[in-house]
Amino acid sequence: MIIKYQQRTASHLTPLDLLGNDEAGLSKAFAFVLAKDKDALFTFLRFLGIRTKNTYKNFLATSVEIEHSRPEGRTDIEIIHPDFFHVIVECKINKGRILHQHTQYLGAFKEVPNRVMCFITQERDTNKQKHQGIITRHVSWMDIIDVLEGMRLTTNQIVRQFMMYAMRSYKMKTQKCRRFGVRLKY
Repeated sequence: MIIKYQQRTASHLTPLDLLGNDEAGLSKAFAFVLAKDKDALFTFLRFLGIRTKNTYKNFLATSVEIEHSRPEGRTDIEIIHPDFFHVIVECKINKGRILHQHTQYLGAFKEVPNRVMCFITQERDTNKQKHQGIITRHVSWMDIIDVLEGMRLTTNQIVRQFMMYAMRSYKMKTQKCRRFGVRLKY
């Protein structure tokens, strides 16, 4: 990977680009944004249907974890507020298939009022299911970018870097770049 081209004064990459362009890199980058930016976190939670106030107190009480291992398997992202919500996020790229994961982690959820199993893929799918009181949501990476862009979070540097990283690394650039006024160079 070329980090800086000759005859250029700076790199065209963001620190997130160093994560690579596989499924783990994208899920870690998204988790980092959620852990770093309160508005992005609560925007994502509202998008999933969790109506928790966007307050500093709630942000402090919320944990964001990547690659949590348990007997059921390893989750990509977990977002937990001990009193209000537990969200498990499984990230897929390309035509990544969701097979037994719909029910794989049902026993891993904490007893809180809002429990959501979220699958983020590159396929747009509005499917919403409920198993044992746990809501299952299927969303696309483009839905995530639309939500962050719609809430005008692109003025935040880390959110903007994530969006550029996702578009550049995961071939989403042709669909969204012109809307940001971003010109990507390789």
